[in-house]
Amino acid sequence: MTSSGDNVDNQGVHPQGLINTLLACSRGPTAASTTRLTALAASNNPRFWDQKIRSEQWFDSNGKPFSIVFPAVIVPLGKHSWLDPYFSLPVLKQPELKDMRTVKAQFELRTLDKSYPGEAVVCSKKAANTLMYLVSKCEKNRRADNHEVIQFLRSAGSSACDPLNFVVHTDHLFPQAGEVSREVVPEFSLEDFENTDLTWSGNVLKERFAAKKGGCSTTTSSDEKGR
Repeated sequence: MTSSGDNVDNQGVHPQGLINTLLACSRGPTAASTTRLTALAASNNPRFWDQKIRSEQWFDSNGKPFSIVFPAVIVPLGKHSWLDPYFSLPVLKQPELKDMRTVKAQFELRTLDKSYPGEAVVCSKKAANTLMYLVSKCEKNRRADNHEVIQFLRSAGSSACDPLNFVVHTDHLFPQAGEVSREVVPEFSLEDFENTDLTWSGNVLKERFAAKKGGCSTTTSSDEKGR
């Protein structure tokens, strides 16, 4: 992917390194193309692939999740991009630690224009066509059972004349953010208060006060969990 802020030289030609990368992407075995589309499984598609995630996945004829690779331009300021400091969390609300587990980064992408190599442009357009085909096929199969079909492409603006762009997102960035262990607060007596010979550190706290708590801790190591 390239960024919409990338520079172009005076002749309007993209850097050769970028061109080489785009062409390599467009020629890969899973690059969006007519050939790649024929790899879709002919039946039982889409279907559930993880009982914990109640959404369906498209599969190829080998029983593996169907995927495509394609070049596109990142639109960092697009209305569907979530690239703020807290990514997908509301920007006007102080996030809670438990909410960090569901944080995702989301990117709005647009297809390549004619200033890029023709082969790469075709692959980029075929990616959009692939998604439109999948949505159309899914709509046709699900029309009778009232299942919701989530669009892969979203309007870049507010009118029907605005182009449709890709919307893709990462997995959860901090899935273990809410799993925090609490350290035991040490007992600090007046006798300890009078002792000014120590320089406090984590190790000193552990050495001097762990015994006062009977050696207990709420923190469990990975080895202890396996026993």
